[in-house]
Amino acid sequence: MKRLLDRIHHAREGGVVIEWLFCLPIFCVLFFLILQMALLASAGLVVRYATFAAARAAAVGLPDHLKVNAETTSAIILASISPRGRADHQEARAFGETLRRQGAPWAFRGVASRAAFAQDATDIRISPDEILGGPEDLSVEIKFPFRLNMPFAATVLAPRARTIAGVRGHYIDISARVDLRSHGSRVAASRFSLGRLTP
Repeated sequence: MKRLLDRIHHAREGGVVIEWLFCLPIFCVLFFLILQMALLASAGLVVRYATFAAARAAAVGLPDHLKVNAETTSAIILASISPRGRADHQEARAFGETLRRQGAPWAFRGVASRAAFAQDATDIRISPDEILGGPEDLSVEIKFPFRLNMPFAATVLAPRARTIAGVRGHYIDISARVDLRSHGSRVAASRFSLGRLTP
């Protein structure tokens, strides 16, 4: 009996496996957190570009279609980082059909429903509301809810799940602002922030 107890006490072959099993979840959480932060940074760049493109579309568009031009332009760009939204959105379906007919190389699967989510979920503020003529300052601000997809990291960065435009998930609001002159030349650098972690 004493020999059996000594052998159990001195056996260390399974210790490495047990340590590895304890460390694996920590490494997985860290890996997914780093990967989610990289996706968040690239989404910030996309939102910043969508804001500039929306401001440009608003500046060169007709005054009566100012907000519509900006919304459509930003939805097209933000579709690349959006989850799938409603399939019955008329404008998004027409946009997806146009891309399929033209054979656009980036017309990935579900682009119409992703553009529908981007159009429904994006908050665009344009000031002034219309361009009266002549060079005027134009300010466009976009707030986009970015859906976090990485396991564990989504609940760490945004603990509460929300439903936005019919899609449930963990979201972080990304906002960007661009100031332009109405004739299209850039007069100020864009402002960018990840916003606050909204539940």
